[in-house]
Amino acid sequence: RRFDVDGSMARRGTVCEPLLEELMAHPFLVEAPPKSTGRESFGRSLVDRVLRDWRGLPGPDLVRTATAFTAGSIADAVCRFVKPQCEVREVAVSGGGADNPVLMDILGNALDEVDLLRVDTLGVPSDAKEAVAFGVLAYETLEGRAGNLPHVSGASRSVVLGAVIPGRAGMNKG
Repeated sequence: RRFDVDGSMARRGTVCEPLLEELMAHPFLVEAPPKSTGRESFGRSLVDRVLRDWRGLPGPDLVRTATAFTAGSIADAVCRFVKPQCEVREVAVSGGGADNPVLMDILGNALDEVDLLRVDTLGVPSDAKEAVAFGVLAYETLEGRAGNLPHVSGASRSVVLGAVIPGRAGMNKG
């Protein structure tokens, strides 16, 4: 399966603490923001290694541990990087994880004095976060402002992302 629908598999599992500790020791987690990562750090190669090194662990335990890692990494980032800068009363959650009650329960317990809310309650559809992000980047391009962060992306400098080139429909035919 591509994801754990409603946390049904994680709900049947138990967290494997040694595996969770190993995952939480990933060097990306201690890097200061802003930062970005994806499948290059947390994709197929990590999954293959975990499946190889922890092959005796039942599937539900692997999924519960991965769910706990997801929640733990978020809570760790909030506590490590955000709380020292300001009071945190709410965290807005978006994407598929917001639909996983097991993930939300673990995250809520890890951030026990913080209210979790879906971005939907703020007027942004949870499943539209990428569309919203690209809308913001398009707006920055229209305003002639840089839309990248070189210290995050590795780019050599800040640049306006993309270009606006009128098509036939936008040209004056007079």
